[in-house]
Parts: sequence; structure tokens; C-alpha cells
Amino acid sequence: MKKLFLFIFLGISICSYGQKLIDIHNSDLLNHQACFIGGNDLLKKLVATYIRYPENIKYATMIGIIEIDQEKDVINSFTVNSPGDSYDKEFNRVAQLTKGKWEKNDTINTLYITLTLQFKSSSSNYFVDYDSQPSFILGNIFIVNYADENFDSDESLINSLNENYKNQDYKKVLKISKELISRNPFYPNLYLMRIKALKELQKDPSEEIWFLTEFLNNKQYQSIM
Repeated sequence: MKKLFLFIFLGISICSYGQKLIDIHNSDLLNHQACFIGGNDLLKKLVATYIRYPENIKYATMIGIIEIDQEKDVINSFTVNSPGDSYDKEFNRVAQLTKGKWEKNDTINTLYITLTLQFKSSSSNYFVDYDSQPSFILGNIFIVNYADENFDSDESLINSLNENYKNQDYKKVLKISKELISRNPFYPNLYLMRIKALKELQKDPSEEIWFLTEFLNNKQYQSIM
């Protein structure tokens, strides 16, 4: 990925992620992981087989979380960094197909499984910093659109982001950083730029700070917030 301007920051409003996420601690997602009968590869195969690209085509990297109770039932599912309601509904639909296919748990009330779903084009790609994704994410599933759609490259968006940041056009910085985060939710520098822009516009960056330091577990940034 092309190097971003020195001051860059990425982040999307957590209200688009859903407040449910704030109620779940990072350590729960890591230490209270559910076990799919047949193994994780079979789970990823099931999701990849049944999930469909929604009609309103968008390119994004969405995080899907499934909650499972002691009786192997799916009690909740929700998304992080979703590009829209139809994407939420599609993940929730597929999550329900896993009911009864989890190993029984007698000790912990609620277990979790976390997946990354990358919605992409067959002809155009975008960078995802998987090396920086949290360790509790089980694996990555790719959903490919084969239609010929207009696609702004990462490079063009980054150039525009840097230029608008340099010119202190923070409203445009927020708009462009949102698009980049929708593609690559694991890149800390984008969150830092977005936090800076929000502060300059006298808006509350607490949700971005929470996502960067708690969900992505980048504690080293707490001292500069």
C-alpha cells in the first residue's frame, strides 16, 4: 500500500458498527471462542458457500461476529464496518445456518466467533492490512463481484486524502477516510487521521479512539489521544 501522508489517520464512526460491540471486551472475543463441529475450515467453507453479494454492490471489508450459547444455539450475530443494511442482513442470514453445529460448552455462558468478509471485484482489488488485524479473527472469506463496476483505486483515494489533509479540508478528509476504512478497517494510521480531523472540526472522536485502542487493541496510541 502506498505510504500515507505523515499525519494520516483512519477510522469510521463506530455508530455504523453498532453499539453492541462496545458491550463485548476484546479479551472475550479472544479467550471465549466457539468451536465449530468439523473445525474452522468447515465453518469458513459453509459461510463462503452460502453468502451472496447484495444487489447494491459496494467494496468493503466487513467483520462478522456470531454469539453462541451453551446449548449450541446462535443467540446473536452482528457486523463491524458494514457497508449497509443489506450486508448486515446477509451475514445474519448465513449465521443462522450454523445453528446446532457448534460444540457444546458447559463452562462459559456465551462464546464468540469472528470472521472477516472481503467484498471485492474480480477486476479491481484493494489493500487490506491483515497483518494488523486482531488475533481473535478466525479467518478471511472473499466474496467476489464479477460485474464491471466503477472503482476508485486505493492510490487515487490516498492521494486525495493527503491533498485534502494538507489543505485542511477536514470534511473531505472524513469522507475519504471513511471509504478507505470500509475497505481496510485494520490500518491504524487512517484512524489517527480521522481523529485529528474530528478534533479540528470540534466533533467527538471517542468512538474512533475506542475502536483503535480497544477493538484493534493498539494501546500504544492511548498516550497521544
